[in-house]
Amino acid sequence: DFESAALPVAAATVSGVSWWLSRLGFAAIDQFLFRGYLLVTAARGIGFWPAAWALTLFFTVEKLLPTQHWHAVPIAAFLAWGLLSALMLKRTGSLWFGTGLGLGLDWGMVFLYGLANFGTSAHPRGALMSASAHNALFTGGDAGMRGSVVMPALVALAAVLVHVRFYVPG
Repeated sequence: DFESAALPVAAATVSGVSWWLSRLGFAAIDQFLFRGYLLVTAARGIGFWPAAWALTLFFTVEKLLPTQHWHAVPIAAFLAWGLLSALMLKRTGSLWFGTGLGLGLDWGMVFLYGLANFGTSAHPRGALMSASAHNALFTGGDAGMRGSVVMPALVALAAVLVHVRFYVPG
């Protein structure tokens, strides 16, 4: 269920920009740290996909460390997201596509819908809407959409679309 947070236009604008900047920072750090220099350097030694898998596993563990509730951590989503990000880098040659997709996903979940996201609570301050989750299997509950069964399926669909759209034969 979604309810309007009834923010005045000025407050909604400031909040939206603030959330956008914070989510941009997180998306850029993840992309540049795990798919930037480290991936390119490791790929020279062991190949692109072995390096991508190793750094995706490291990325997933890094996301697990801050939480005490490992049962609620969306391991499948982090693995899928890390590999999708590697595929986007491989196909486009740029980190910005993955950064933009991560930014859009996080900003939409946190600001637009007021959903929990890794590192934020449900109903974050300044969200445009307030969402109530009734079925944790499909909504992710306290872990947000990344903890749902829907997210790995959406990431897999995005991987197919990226692969088809940016495929270069040879």
